[in-house]
Parts: sequence; structure tokens; C-alpha cells
Amino acid sequence: MARFKTILVILTCVVLAAALAGYIVMNRKKSAPQGSSSSISYETYVNVRFAYSVCYAPSLFIPQGEAADGDGQKFLSRDGHATVFVYGSNATDQTLQQNLNQETGYLTGGASPATIVQKSLGQNSFTISAQTPAQIIYEKTLLQDNEFKTIQIQYDKPQAPTYQAIVTMMVDCFVNTSGTTYGK
Repeated sequence: MARFKTILVILTCVVLAAALAGYIVMNRKKSAPQGSSSSISYETYVNVRFAYSVCYAPSLFIPQGEAADGDGQKFLSRDGHATVFVYGSNATDQTLQQNLNQETGYLTGGASPATIVQKSLGQNSFTISAQTPAQIIYEKTLLQDNEFKTIQIQYDKPQAPTYQAIVTMMVDCFVNTSGTTYGK
């Protein structure tokens, strides 16, 4: 009889612990801040021509369809405050440093010139963070197999709390897919 009571007490403790863990997990998810990437589901856009992929949140971004030449896609935010461009291009006559200089020139020139906040050049990639009076711009370019693969995200400054975690998630999952098989 004592053995039965011991087993019953252990089972009761296990059930209570499981219920408590479930309660904590459910409440943590409900209290995730707006824009938190952990509470958002993502889908993946794969570009076959230039062999890259990026994840995006369909609840926040609407894909505009792949470009006619198959180099990439534009995503518009549902609230109208953000735009994402992903695209590939051939790097036949340009080094990564030259492409970084070119992209920096595009951002700092034009009708609404941006101020470069940060830029970083790695062995096979570069990043640029920039700001205009109204927007924040983040760009990452990868170089593989003599091809540039770029993601550029622009969002309105007042929406930074909403988009910062989402931008981080999208940039982190922007990858080369050379050698990866999708589908059958």
C-alpha cells in the first residue's frame, strides 16, 4: 500500500509540473512584444536562378511576384511602412569591394540621400546600415560562384520597434542555396 501511495504522489507531481510548464509557455507566447520574430510564422522564398533563399512573414509582407528575368522579388509590408528587395546579379567584372562601393554610392546619392551608419566587408559578404530622414535601410550582399545575392530592407523610422526583430530574422535566414535541392 505504501508503494502505491508513493507512485500516486510521483504521478501527481509529474502532472502538476507538466501543467505548470504548459502554463508558462502559453503565457510567454502571449506576452511577446509586437514585432517579436518568435511569435511570427515564416515562409521561405527560394530563387532558383541565383541559388539563394530568404524567409519572410506572410502575415506582414506580401510577395509581389518574381521578376520576369527570375533574379528576385519585392515584398511590400501590409501596413505600407516597409519594403524588402531580394535579388541576384552576375559578378563577372566586379569585386565584392567594388560592389560595396557601388551600393554605398547608390544609397548616399539620389533624391533622398542616406547617411551610412555602418558598413562591414567580410570575405564573402558585406553589410550596410543607413538612414534617411524618414527611413532605416539595411542591406546584405553575399558573393558565391561569381554571383551577388542581395537583400535590402527599408522601413519607416517610427516603425523601428515593429521591424527590428523581423529584419534580424530575415537577414539571418538569407542564405546561399548552391548545392541544396528543393522539392523532388
